[in-house]
Amino acid sequence: MTTTPPPATSSSSSAAASPASPAAQPQPQQAQAQEKDDDPSISSECPLYCVACCRGSGNGDQDQDHDDEEGAAEPAAVVVAAGGGGRGGTGVPNLVHVRGWPIVPPQPAATAKEGEGDVKGKGKAKKGEAEAERIMGVHDFGGVAVRNVAARMAVRKEKSPVLPCIEKGLSEFSDPREKPVLLLLGAENTCTLALASPTKFVKLGSVVTVARPDNDPDSEIEQKVVCFDRSGERFFTGSTTGELCCWSIDSLSKLYECKGHQKQIVSLSCSKSGTMLASASFDNTCRIWDTTSGKLLSTLLPVKRPGVCTKDAFTGCRFINNDTALLTTEIRPTKACYLSKWLAAKDNNFAMHKSVLVAKWSNTCFDTSPSGKYAAIGVPENQIFLFSTHNLSRIACIENHGFIVTGVSFAPYDTHVLSVGLDNALRWAKVEPLVRAHRNRTGCAYISLSLFILLLAMLFYYLFL
Repeated sequence: MTTTPPPATSSSSSAAASPASPAAQPQPQQAQAQEKDDDPSISSECPLYCVACCRGSGNGDQDQDHDDEEGAAEPAAVVVAAGGGGRGGTGVPNLVHVRGWPIVPPQPAATAKEGEGDVKGKGKAKKGEAEAERIMGVHDFGGVAVRNVAARMAVRKEKSPVLPCIEKGLSEFSDPREKPVLLLLGAENTCTLALASPTKFVKLGSVVTVARPDNDPDSEIEQKVVCFDRSGERFFTGSTTGELCCWSIDSLSKLYECKGHQKQIVSLSCSKSGTMLASASFDNTCRIWDTTSGKLLSTLLPVKRPGVCTKDAFTGCRFINNDTALLTTEIRPTKACYLSKWLAAKDNNFAMHKSVLVAKWSNTCFDTSPSGKYAAIGVPENQIFLFSTHNLSRIACIENHGFIVTGVSFAPYDTHVLSVGLDNALRWAKVEPLVRAHRNRTGCAYISLSLFILLLAMLFYYLFL
């Protein structure tokens, strides 16, 4: 992995359920990840298309006020990466990788000691975490490749109500130390609900989310993106035809459809309050919906760029800052990618605040950190750009993949950027060193500028006064 300081560039973005029997699931293959500090990665037997990270205990939205049980041996979070070779006799399997990810919350600056806060177990990691973080389950998904995934915790809090379908699946996890996450796995035109841990994978059911003509398996119509709502009782799906639907997790039945998009939906984001859903589409709109009724609240249009006749297409959206802001990514017809920040206005609308150039290529993936402080954007040139969401300044360019980056996510507490790509690898990079290096570069630039201005002032004084 290498990091390069980038230049700062800116300018003013009816389905039928088919439940599967948990007992009939194949036993997962166990894999031991051989990792080194200078090569933080895991190799797969197939190309990977999506990645997600979720805490296995506490709040599934990765809130950072939860204390895990002292001495707990299980991983505090789970990373899920999925992909595959798809249909046909390619010989490439369709796999779901589930890896434990221990959490060591960052220490306050006044009390932190060397090594603390390192998820590699060098600091004061809890008992068993150094071993747990290297446990990874490799599960065969079947005859289709997983293209999109969403993850949340299966049980929000101890003694809290659990949906019947999830409770049935939890009975398969006999070890009380296992705290599986709930997964939505999108493959072709179906969505599969599953429970997963590093040692076990249980399918709860699947549903056809978008119809294909004559059930043609070679049709290009497919589900494109999945998203949980905040209540844990529903989920949303978006398709290549512009269909945006809300589904019940317990019954896998359609609750309502949000009509408005005319082209492929590429990104979904549910607000922290759970009342709004943002959807980004290639029809040059980002729409805000009411999650209770499916009513359209507002429509965002991309900013018009100088010298460009056509509008940009939205490629990503994420709510941040307690729903007071929305981040979007857009691509121009020339394939240049922009990151835009929108601020909440009246009547559930958002107004453009700032837009910056990310790269002169279209982006392939986009996500924000659990705290909302950082945004990661993957591009086809094997790069991941890390941005600050406060002022949209570029922090670093991460180059740790050998081929196209297809998915990005963040670990809890914003400690790492997780990524997958067509080089068959799950990789991660620490955020804190990148942020520290960016601050050092910025500080040096300000000092140099101040000294230069002081020198000019002194020169002017001696020459003219």
